[in-house]
Amino acid sequence: MKRIIFTVILFLTLFSMSGYAQENTLSATPVSFQVLVNGKEATFRQPIFCIQNRTYVPLREVAETLGMNVNWNDEKKEITIEQATNLANNKEITDENSGEETTTPTQSDEVFAKIVPFKIIVNGSETSFQMPVVTIVDKTYLPLREVAETLGLVVDWNDETKVIEINHYEDKDLFYFRNDGYEGFMDKKGKVIIEPTYITANPFSEGLSKVTAPNGLYGYIDTSGKTIIPFQYPHGYWFSEGLASVSYDHSYMTRDWFYIDKNGKKAFDQEFLIANNFSEGYAAVVVDLGVDPFNGYLKWSYINKQGEPATSLIFDQAYDFHDGVACVFNHEKWGLINSTFELVVDYNYDIMSNMNEGLIAVKKDSKWGYIDSKGDVVLDFIYNYAGDFSEGLACVRVNDESRYIDKSGNTVLILPSSCKGQPFSEGIAIVTKKSGESSLDGAINKNGEFIVQPVYNRLLQCENGLMQVWDPIQFLYYINTKGEIIKPILTNGK
Repeated sequence: MKRIIFTVILFLTLFSMSGYAQENTLSATPVSFQVLVNGKEATFRQPIFCIQNRTYVPLREVAETLGMNVNWNDEKKEITIEQATNLANNKEITDENSGEETTTPTQSDEVFAKIVPFKIIVNGSETSFQMPVVTIVDKTYLPLREVAETLGLVVDWNDETKVIEINHYEDKDLFYFRNDGYEGFMDKKGKVIIEPTYITANPFSEGLSKVTAPNGLYGYIDTSGKTIIPFQYPHGYWFSEGLASVSYDHSYMTRDWFYIDKNGKKAFDQEFLIANNFSEGYAAVVVDLGVDPFNGYLKWSYINKQGEPATSLIFDQAYDFHDGVACVFNHEKWGLINSTFELVVDYNYDIMSNMNEGLIAVKKDSKWGYIDSKGDVVLDFIYNYAGDFSEGLACVRVNDESRYIDKSGNTVLILPSSCKGQPFSEGIAIVTKKSGESSLDGAINKNGEFIVQPVYNRLLQCENGLMQVWDPIQFLYYINTKGEIIKPILTNGK
């Protein structure tokens, strides 16, 4: 679980407060706003206040509500809040001012909030809020929106219902869309979470999305839309195993690809001609351009997460590791290596896919079959085409007929004529139906029933209940498993 540390330190040099006048207070009015955190109502023992049209909440209680543990160091005058590993085990924590009697204002009271010179450190970096930190009746209060957004949460205010919604979005909860030439992110119901202000957007990976700013350069944002790594890279990949490869050079194959961590810092000094994502501790990189790089004659090898060569072996092509093995290409044929870089399957195959559910689809002498990680043939070479296994099924073609088979080679369902299928995801597979010169996509369930008719130019596989539609006119929206169209709900009505 990602560790979030939020530390508030009281300056010990209190004489610096002499610059504050006695009237260094703000008027605070108790309010009865409802607060929802990930859809569940949050209950506060202390009141919520409105200060200069901003909602203020008690630090300790909002930390507990957002899944944090709170500790008070009286000697250092330090409050530390860190994410709990198991919220069910959270214990009641006494207030930092427990030695003093406190009173709770009523709804009709107007009280004064004292501005205090607290230093705020979030994840090791000093953070400044636009609104001040205050104490009210000996309790520390912080501006709710700024606290939540600092922690990567999304805050929404419904003025009609007087409800504050705080949500933490996982990678799978956000879907990118396009509107008027710009891309943003929405949730599963079409609610816009991150406004469409980017030239391009990509799915979130490990909490970050690679997006393109109007200046044409890539940067990375979190699920709240906050820019985490500035827009400065002409080329870059998504994050995998905590690292992403990027390049400052506008030309593609130059020796300046390097890896950054999630803070945007260079992970190690080594740079490469091309650098792929890390997978199972290794990344495939280009170490030599070869005799004709523009026709695919590159030379590949692997590095570890320290940037060091993981093997002395060189390949004409090298894929990512999956389930302990990786496909490699030499001598015009494909073979398979294991995680110690031993060749476990010789260079025998014309085409080889990645390992999926223990089986690898391979092509040899115009026919397809399946092998295991040792190279043993599991399903004979009898297919005109063989796709990857997913959810226990794979789509194959026998003559002109497409069908799904199980891992024993048994036919589970046969597709209609002129159709070919993609791997299943969440019980749904995209099926392409050819009609004349055109092809249209639909979606079927595991009974072979069309849940979305083949009327779309392109559908992408189901993820978290939605399938992305690429449309030449509307360009990009979604369909759910009921066939209902989901589009972003935009405030400008477009």
